[in-house]
Amino acid sequence: MKKINILSTFVLFFITSVIFSQVGIGNKNPRGVLDVNDENGENTQGIVLPVVPDANRDTIIINNDTITVATVVKPGDAFDVHTYINEEENNVSVVVPAPTAGAEIGTIVFDVKANCIRLKHTEDVTDEFSKCLVDSRKVRDEIFNYSIYDAGEFKLKKVAAGIEFSVAIGMDDYLYTAGFNASARTGKGYYDNSGITWGRIYNSEKIVDVAAGSYHGFAITESGKLLGWGENNSRRIGRPIDSPGNIGYVYKPTQVIVDNASGVKKVVAANEHSILLTKDGQVYATGIHTDYRTGLGDIITIAYPNITDSFTQLVFEGLTPEATIVDIAISYYNGAAIDSEGNLWTWGRNDYYITGLGIDSDYTKVPTKISMSPGVIFKKVALAQRAGIALTDDNKLYQWGDKRIIAGNDPPDYITTPTLVDDSVFPFEEGEEIVLIEADWYHEAPSSMLVTNLNKVYAAGYNEAMTTNPLVPDSRRLGIDTDTNNYTGAYKEIHTLGIYPGTQFTKISMSATHTVLSTKENSDASLNATDFRAYGTGNANRLQLGTRSNPGSDTDPSFSVFFEPVKR
Repeated sequence: MKKINILSTFVLFFITSVIFSQVGIGNKNPRGVLDVNDENGENTQGIVLPVVPDANRDTIIINNDTITVATVVKPGDAFDVHTYINEEENNVSVVVPAPTAGAEIGTIVFDVKANCIRLKHTEDVTDEFSKCLVDSRKVRDEIFNYSIYDAGEFKLKKVAAGIEFSVAIGMDDYLYTAGFNASARTGKGYYDNSGITWGRIYNSEKIVDVAAGSYHGFAITESGKLLGWGENNSRRIGRPIDSPGNIGYVYKPTQVIVDNASGVKKVVAANEHSILLTKDGQVYATGIHTDYRTGLGDIITIAYPNITDSFTQLVFEGLTPEATIVDIAISYYNGAAIDSEGNLWTWGRNDYYITGLGIDSDYTKVPTKISMSPGVIFKKVALAQRAGIALTDDNKLYQWGDKRIIAGNDPPDYITTPTLVDDSVFPFEEGEEIVLIEADWYHEAPSSMLVTNLNKVYAAGYNEAMTTNPLVPDSRRLGIDTDTNNYTGAYKEIHTLGIYPGTQFTKISMSATHTVLSTKENSDASLNATDFRAYGTGNANRLQLGTRSNPGSDTDPSFSVFFEPVKR
């Protein structure tokens, strides 16, 4: 009874200490997953807990050798979560801290793998540590989020949709993620297969833009630094191969160094490559170089065949000396850019006329300018896997590649070069014009979305039917109610739930699993107060959209029928 009271008292003291920023983990003063200050370790008071790599003593088989990982690390011993498991070219190497004297019975330790606090209650190696006493993930989310937001109302300034996860800028201008944590794609500091609702992962500097790919995310800070996290085994984050501890995964938002860059203005991410635009209009790419999707030509890659180690600058042959790049786009196998003179440049695979250069075979190795009629000046571009769309300075839309991205049904028909879209596919009012465009970069069956100056949202392309199978990841991502898988045949207006008067849509983000609309609104016209909300549709089975208030069907609450507010 006495032991129970002592333990209860400690747990209560521990939680209280966390709330007041007095708990640390490992060999430094309060830092890491429980650092609720600035994650910089400057707080010099608090409890420092011993670290256990894996209290469950999981067995890992490497090259037919069995290794049991269970070593207690005392305060002062070197231990880095990032170097726990590293991927190399043909095997997996496990870095385990040097053995120590171990923990005494009654010691409270931090279990790195489970990300929680445990008690050592026996010397029996099969039952050495207790179940989790305090789950640090939940503690941190409580502190970071509920101190800022009410539980029922969660507001986000800007959201990017990845594969089964989302990245966002919160009302405090810091970085938040939600969704599936495999490949460490939520940047929470660990890797598991859980679905995690919204939590803050970075608060050292304000964030101005975010992006998400298949299994990795990016954020741009106010000063122009680039942060990346998630899967990096193809160098899609731009962390080079010789970075210790970051060969396979980058567990937390970590600065990505871009040589000779003036500061990052925009970044876009796809499956295994990423592209960024600097403040002075230069373009860099990193990741898988197969199909020339990085646009870097016949470069010699050092680490592995067809992999670019880090962000490398693209050359735009024929760009006038006074021109710079103003916009970029990415798809599964391609890239595109627009220069300050309104020219459209593309590179990567040519099949299905994806590059818009009139070629249906081989590859375009480097950025190549598309020849257009005089007077056509582009300002925005978006890419699907087999098609592209671009917006001109007079808000006209052009398309190329698979025609079904906007209009038409099976069998597919292809447009060889950028061609003006006929007004008949737009159900617009008098004076309505396009201001935002986006495309789904992932799917072979293309789709796209638009926002107009009247703050209306339209979608076109392939739309999946509702499904009751939570393992089908891509249902309803266009937010159109349908009983069959089909193409829309033209743009259709999308309706959202809970949209406030005066709402202005500021960003569209489409992924294979879900779509998110970012908005700002004048909540009080007399005060001109600006408010922010995000609206999502599609699959939410991994909590990538937070909780759902309007489930898609009685049998499957993980899908949203229409766009609705993102919640915790």
